[in-house]
Amino acid sequence: VDTFLNLAGTAGVELTAAAGGLSTGELIQINTSGEAALADNNTGTVTDSFVMGASTGAFGAGTTAQIHTVQGALVPVLFGAAPAAISNGSEVFLDSTAGQATLTAPSGTGEVVYAIGILQGANGALATPNVLFIPRLVAVIP
Repeated sequence: VDTFLNLAGTAGVELTAAAGGLSTGELIQINTSGEAALADNNTGTVTDSFVMGASTGAFGAGTTAQIHTVQGALVPVLFGAAPAAISNGSEVFLDSTAGQATLTAPSGTGEVVYAIGILQGANGALATPNVLFIPRLVAVIP
């Protein structure tokens, strides 16, 4: 695992992108092969929801991907739909759509509630607004 610091002042780690590759802002977990894979809250495996960062860009499978990992940093995070500016300050969670974030805490049987941080840069148009990155496991729903 290598680390990086880019000109934008962001830092993180470099990992090999898993099958399927990665897109900007997708939420990442480390799979059993040690690769950067999409985090998901409802696979039935709790470790699949352990968000360790967000992809800094688009990376093909097998290439070296840069992943934002610094807690307390503002990190672009991918949502299924652009959140409205009125949602700034809301808590952000890992969605059941692999790699994406949501403002609604998961509530389904077997889902993992994994908080990503606090929404900061929503404007209703951008699907990758900034999130103050403070990832933590909240609960596993029985």
